Amino acid sequence: MKLFLQDRPKAMLKWIGIILVWLLLVWDACCHDDSCPTSSNWTGHEFFSQRNSLFILLNRTYTPVGGRNESLCMRTGYVVFDYKNYTLERIFRYKNLSEGDAQYEWPYAWINMTFYNKTELELYDWMNTTGIMREGYNLPSPLWYFAYVQEHCAVIKVITGATIRKNLAMRNGTIVINSCELWKRRIRKYNGE
Repeated sequence: MKLFLQDRPKAMLKWIGIILVWLLLVWDACCHDDSCPTSSNWTGHEFFSQRNSLFILLNRTYTPVGGRNESLCMRTGYVVFDYKNYTLERIFRYKNLSEGDAQYEWPYAWINMTFYNKTELELYDWMNTTGIMREGYNLPSPLWYFAYVQEHCAVIKVITGATIRKNLAMRNGTIVINSCELWKRRIRKYNGE
């Protein structure tokens, strides 16, 4: 019984990942023109610029750069600097199980997030990132596309050099590999609110 309970979270995460990938593949297969309904009028910029909120990576459809025990519990801090021209700064943190009690057990980085649209008709759902200051933070700076955005959650396609190479290799076939992340908003509560 104990072994069954230990494997249960892994199985549940696997199924959540499968469902998330399936939803994104259906969305991607059905929505190739301008008549496709959008998730909402929310943009990636509006999602991450919400004040008194931190954002938690709940699930991803790929293995992180360092392996399954690296970059776990990815999250932002509550502080956000919102600049003009669709630019934000937030702190990102994650947990490395391989680090143990080492100095960089919770690496962090201040990340500059620049949002843009590829055409005038699109929302600001593309994002480039650059690191401003880092301590032990070794993740590559991704290009994100916000595929689904609401006030409290977002599904993001993570585009890296490896993703682009896999997609180009598979484009001749019928399968396109998507590296996706599910982010959830957590609102800071004050005085028992």
